[in-house]
Amino acid sequence: MVSENPNRDTQTLYLSHIDSSTDQITSETQYLLDLLPHHAFFIQKNVIYANSHLRSLIGLNHRYTFTDIINSFHPEDAKTLKNLWLKNISQNQENIKKEFRIKNIQSQQYEWFLLLSTSQQDHHLNGCLTTLTNIQRQMTITQKTKIQLNTQTEMLDASVDFIYVVHPNGYIQHMNKSSRLAMHKDHQINIHRIKWIDLLPENIHKKAISAFNKALQGQVAHFTGVTNIHGATEYWDNTLTPIHQKNNIESSILCVSRNVTAQKNAETLLRTSSEHDELTGLLNRRGLKKSIKPVFKKALKNKEKVGLILLDLDHFKHVNDTLGHSAGDYFLKALAKRMTNILEDDTIIARLGGDEFAIILNKIENQEHLIRVGKNIIKQLDTSISYKGKILTGGMSLGCAIYPNDATGFSTLLQCADTALSDIKSRGRGGIRYFGKDLLYIAKNKAKQIETARFILRNHLISPFYQPKINLDSNELVGVEALLRWHDRDGNIHTPDTVQEAFHDFELSSQISAAMQFKIFNDIKRWENEGKKVVPVAINVSPVEFLRDNYAETLLKRLHSAKISPEHIEVEITEHLFADRGVEFVVRALKKLREAGIKIALDDFGTGHSSLSHLRDLPVDIIKIDYSFVKRMTTENSIQAIVGGLIKLAPLLSMKVIAEGIENQEQLTLLKEMGCHEGQGYFFNEAMSQLDVNKMLKK
Repeated sequence: MVSENPNRDTQTLYLSHIDSSTDQITSETQYLLDLLPHHAFFIQKNVIYANSHLRSLIGLNHRYTFTDIINSFHPEDAKTLKNLWLKNISQNQENIKKEFRIKNIQSQQYEWFLLLSTSQQDHHLNGCLTTLTNIQRQMTITQKTKIQLNTQTEMLDASVDFIYVVHPNGYIQHMNKSSRLAMHKDHQINIHRIKWIDLLPENIHKKAISAFNKALQGQVAHFTGVTNIHGATEYWDNTLTPIHQKNNIESSILCVSRNVTAQKNAETLLRTSSEHDELTGLLNRRGLKKSIKPVFKKALKNKEKVGLILLDLDHFKHVNDTLGHSAGDYFLKALAKRMTNILEDDTIIARLGGDEFAIILNKIENQEHLIRVGKNIIKQLDTSISYKGKILTGGMSLGCAIYPNDATGFSTLLQCADTALSDIKSRGRGGIRYFGKDLLYIAKNKAKQIETARFILRNHLISPFYQPKINLDSNELVGVEALLRWHDRDGNIHTPDTVQEAFHDFELSSQISAAMQFKIFNDIKRWENEGKKVVPVAINVSPVEFLRDNYAETLLKRLHSAKISPEHIEVEITEHLFADRGVEFVVRALKKLREAGIKIALDDFGTGHSSLSHLRDLPVDIIKIDYSFVKRMTTENSIQAIVGGLIKLAPLLSMKVIAEGIENQEQLTLLKEMGCHEGQGYFFNEAMSQLDVNKMLKK
């Protein structure tokens, strides 16, 4: 370096007067400088020499000064470099090493160079040698890397999750802003001395270490944790992802810890709501299934008994129909509260839906114990329930069963209790029925009937038979009643009692009805095509077919598709229909059918729940006197009086009377004397095939 040390102005002036006079720099020195692979310039006292590489780079001619070289630097860098040189001169420093940008004369672009200025004292060089190494590629990569790192850091800091980059040795390499704030770590602290595991609660260390080791093996690992700080419970989900180097060695582990407390609470709330009845707060069917598992597991282990009571409110629909659903809801809530108050704390109470409840009793002693509890439940309705000044009353039917006496698991126990409940409801409702072996036979028989119904539908085995209706005066055929029959593969004919249970199931009953109607309509078309005078055909309707308010529309649509006149069809309904459905509901369907030209017959009159008022209010055209009245009228004067009264009443109501079950001449004679003009029964004909009916029809 130059040994003089003048003041700053003198130094600046000195630098500006360094030029390329080569008479003081030997040709040997110039030759050596040109051999260098770097861009370089050499200053000896007040003389400067730029080697050929540098002159070519920045476009120097044979005469140039130090200022010319400085001016090829980026303006920001030129000022910095000049200050460094002045400082170097004043403090007699020996080295300058720094990155600068120099303008490439060919591309007219600034490129990065590493400038290294050193003092040379040997017999070849005696002055200040400055070399410039092109580091444009490295700087470009470095700048991109910095930008990426800054972007990644900003992204990580923007996350509310706790994010850590952890060295394979377990020490932290990086923490994002959220994690630093949570751990009260500022930027100045040396996070590299902190072990990641030390930031976690001790109760999850084992799971965390296992997950960390799994990540070290190249697998993504998960573990959960729970913290409780100052009484506040928080749930965390942690994911560990290995970060691989090119040689597939894990260079670090990315750990993301997410606070899932809100999600966990929402899931708990959702699960609770999905397992509890919204109205009563009791368990629902889903909640019951979940709660029952540990009960049966414990009972099996300790050889204990578990009791089940299925509760169904009697005629609860009347409360809703007369006082509204709000009154019905209040009734259910009040009953639920009363049962909760009287039953043991470990008793499970669930509302299965509608007005049906299930009660699970632990450690039941015997059948008498279960019945005793059931009677206590029934007593809860002895005290009436008041709602908005109105008294709500009701009864209940209970079906009971005990595990393991009656069943080997909850599902079969539920079936047993349901069988007992169905039995008591079929007997008139009200009271308690314990499951017994006799009910098991009934249940199996019902199941067999259901399976038989599915079998005959699946294999298209239904064949309608027809019971003739006869004019009692002329003995002529005036109509037929279509009756369900089905034939097995051996050709045997079976009656509806083999599938009776199917008529309590809407889907099966509707499918049987549809199959019957299809074949009946085909028979009618066949009779018409053969030129026969078709008589009205009566179709029986089971009460369950009215469960959906579309029976009339469905039947009329089928008639239209089959091109059958409604005048050829009668619909027979039973009095039991009015006990299961509201009268107004059924009347709409019957009126629509009647308006279309279909006659309505009330079958089995006097055996159900209807009254004479129904004859006045319902759209009925025909009254069918039940066979039990016809059978008894010849021996019981009171029954004879009832039959005679109905026969006289019908014309006054513009209705026709048909007597069912006529089996002998005595019955026929008495009916004719009373004024009955139509009847049916074995005395005339049994149910017959469509071929036999065809023979009876006139042309």
